[in-house]
Amino acid sequence: MKAKPSDKTKHRQPASEHTAELPSRGMFDFSCLGQRIREIRKSLGLSGEKLAEQLNISAEYLRQIESGKSGKVLSLSLFVSICNTLQISPDYLLQDLLVHNELTEIQELDLLWNHLSPTKQKLAVAMIRAAIACEDTQS
Repeated sequence: MKAKPSDKTKHRQPASEHTAELPSRGMFDFSCLGQRIREIRKSLGLSGEKLAEQLNISAEYLRQIESGKSGKVLSLSLFVSICNTLQISPDYLLQDLLVHNELTEIQELDLLWNHLSPTKQKLAVAMIRAAIACEDTQS
């Protein structure tokens, strides 16, 4: 007699539907991505099993993702589900893999800002406000 799947597992899709094979040269190290997912999950008080259930994947597959050892690239739909479920920016998760992202721009602005005198900080704020106002009138 075949065992009936539990409610927790009967709707889960196989990992292959959520992944694509890595390039043969393994261009990316996804361990940092997995570490960030684990850190955010834990900070939200979610167990791996609970997050996996919310993502409709197996807990084992989530462990592989978090360890960076799944050997596959996440599908875009699973990646977006992770971001939405954990309420985090894709840039945050991908910051080690992207050459240019929003976080690097913010860090650059922070570095520039900290080297400005208070007078130049006020001037910078005025310039940003003027640029935003100019853009708003052109829209």
